This record gives sequence, structure tokens and C-alpha cells, in this order.
Amino acid sequence: MKPSYPIRLSFVLSLFFFNLATYADNITFSDQKVKAICLQYWDTDKDNELSIEEATKVTSINQAFANTDIETFDELKYFTGLTYIANQAFYKCTSLRKITLPETITEIKTKAFYGCSTLSAVTIPNSVSTIGSWAFATCRGLATIDFGRGVKTIEQEAFQYCKLLTEIHLPASLTKVSGDAFDHCTGITTLTVDEANTVYNSGNNCNAIIATAKNELVIGCQSTVIPATVTSIGESAFSGCSSLTEITIPESVTKIGITAFAYCDGLTSVVIPSNVKTIDYGAFSYCWSLKNLVVKEGVTNIIDYAFESCWELETVYLPSTLKSLGYAAFISCSNIKELRVAVEKPINISSNAFNCYETAVLYVPEGSINAYQNAPVWKNFAMIEKLFRLGDVNHDGFVNVTDVSLSVNYILGNIPPVFYKENADVDQDNEINITDITNLVNLILTQN
Repeated sequence: MKPSYPIRLSFVLSLFFFNLATYADNITFSDQKVKAICLQYWDTDKDNELSIEEATKVTSINQAFANTDIETFDELKYFTGLTYIANQAFYKCTSLRKITLPETITEIKTKAFYGCSTLSAVTIPNSVSTIGSWAFATCRGLATIDFGRGVKTIEQEAFQYCKLLTEIHLPASLTKVSGDAFDHCTGITTLTVDEANTVYNSGNNCNAIIATAKNELVIGCQSTVIPATVTSIGESAFSGCSSLTEITIPESVTKIGITAFAYCDGLTSVVIPSNVKTIDYGAFSYCWSLKNLVVKEGVTNIIDYAFESCWELETVYLPSTLKSLGYAAFISCSNIKELRVAVEKPINISSNAFNCYETAVLYVPEGSINAYQNAPVWKNFAMIEKLFRLGDVNHDGFVNVTDVSLSVNYILGNIPPVFYKENADVDQDNEINITDITNLVNLILTQN
């Protein structure tokens, strides 16, 4: 007996909807190069399609996409079996413009998106707690990052050389961020952390990230104004900030950390305040445009390579309180013309502390000239002359009312024929103003 028409129709319809459901279960890829890779690794039923079910069973993509020319991968959101993006997973995918990360991952590992130079925007899912070292380094087209509400750790140089970034807003969940996480991100002008964060703060919108417990400035940018509450500038805090042209370091600061201002090649002048005790390793190394350096009285230690390769450095003042000058502290600073050292008894230095022995004039206290001429290394300076006191603006050997008069005339625009600005700048802030007059009068009143 033939089946009735309604039965045959029911059978056909059920078969149709079964096939439709099966078809709908397959992922439609916008980038066929992505599809080809997915089929190669994860098409377990070999039907030349990748289903959502097959995608959910993938627990690691390893480096399947590394060094490929894929362009878009929004379909990664279906790979909900992933709990991390592997090391170098999308390493140097230079054509990758867009990707959607699954909400199941908790970590973006080392160099996961390193060198994805076309990637313009990234949304970090709320599930992610850790962004690994160099995870998005050299993503030179990256202009926008939306940090998820669960990010706790950002490792070293995670976003190094992402030069198009202009605004960074870090979440309340953040408990650890490396000082060089945004190393060489020269475009950043806005830098904030959520007000609910208990570990870091933004110092009343100073455009910096500050570790609350230690009052340490951890990350700065070209528009940072260092608050007077900051007591230290952390390791690599401004490293690679070539757009930084000037910075005022407040008197509250007692330490400048390792490579804190390294490669800030827009800086032309720096004054180290008197409460700083240590200028750490490489703190101002490779500040190629730096011309003038004043280290105020009170600073005691300048560590190795602190001012290495400051090629344009012309004038340097080192205080009488200095107790140690590290190995190669001013190596490759061959343009120094005036080195003013107020230390009366020569301290021990390495032979490569400087390399301007033939061209720079070394100024030292009058009673110390002979000691410097006979001291190891210091005697290598071809020219050693008398260092005149701060306030002795006409170099007559005295600090008196004449110096006050000359300084007043200078401020009023009547430039005296003999006037030494480096001695008139009593407060050593690279400006000559009424504050210097006040300090000069106080010097006169208090001298013996």
C-alpha cells in the first residue's frame, strides 16, 4: 500500500528541516583563507565545512594562523572551548584587520598578536585576566583598545610600539601592570585608571598611572603632570616617550628608577630635584636631544649608564653631595662643553664615565683644582678650571649686591656685558626670574 500524501509531505518536510539545521550549524567564514586553515586542522567529519560544534571542541589553536595573510576572523568567537590565545598564535599576521575573541578566554599569551600591524581595534573580553608580554607589541595600526572588566595583569611591553594609541583607560580590576607595558607608544595623551581601582590611581587626572600604596608613578605619557604626592618614578615609566618635550620633577620625588626616561628623545632640559637620592641605571639614557642637565644639591648617587648616549648634552652640573658616579654614566656624551662638578674631593669614577676629556671644560671648586689634576680619570680632562659659586653672576669671586643688581637688569631685559646665566640660576630650574633674586639675597644674608 502506498503511503498517503500527507505522510509523504511530512517526511519530506522533516528531511528538509533536518538538512537546514545541519547547514545552519556550519560557520560562514568571511575570509576563505581562515576557513581553509580551520578545515585543515579541525574539520573532524571531513565534510569541508566547520560546524559550531566542531569549533567548540577546539581547546588550542597553537600557531595555526601565525605568519599567514588572513584578514578577518570574527568567527573565532565560536571557538568557545578556548581558555587562552596561545603564544604567537597570530604572530606577524600583518594583514589581519579585525578579530573577535571568544568570551571564554582568560589569558592572551606572549606575542599572541605580535606584529599584527594592520589590526586597528581590539576588544578584550571580560573573561580575560592576563595580557602577556609583547601580546600586541608592534601592532603599529592599533588605535583603540577596550579593556575588559576582568583584566588583572598586563605584562612587560604588552603594547610596545603601538604608536597610534592616544587614549588608555585601565579597569578597576587591574592589580599589576608593567611600567613598560606601553613602551614607545608615543601618541598617548590620555592615561587613566578606573576610580574604583584600589591598587592604582590617576592622580587627579594627571595623565599617569600611580601605584597608590607607594606613591610611585608607574606609567607616564607626553601630557603627564607629575603630582607633588609622587615619591618615586618607576622603572621605564616614560621609556620611549619621544613626544615628551618637557617635564617638571617635583621635590617630593626621592628616586628615579631604571630606564625611567630612556629614549625620551624630545627632552631638551632636565632638572633633578634635591630630594632625589638615586638616579638609577639608564634613567635618562638615549635622550638624544637633551642639552642641559642640572643635578641639584642633595642627590648622592648616579648609577651606571644613567645618561648614556645623550648625544646633544652640552652643559652638566653635578652637586657637592654626589658620592658615586656609576660605570659609563655619561658614555657617548661627546658633545659636553661644560662639566661643573661641585664635589670638593674627587670621587672614584670609571675611565669611561665620560668620553669628553679632550673637549669639555671641567669646572671644580677653586681649592680642589690641584686634587682633580692629580686624581685618577679626572686628570684626563685637558681643561680644568675654577667653578664659580652660584650667585656669582659676574665671576668676580664674590656673591654680593652687585650680583643682585646684574640679575635684576637681566630679568628686565638690560643684558649686562658680563653675565653668567648658569650662576644666576640660583634655584637651578633653567629659568632666571624673581625666585632666583630672592634666593640670591638669602645667599648673601647667610654667607659668612
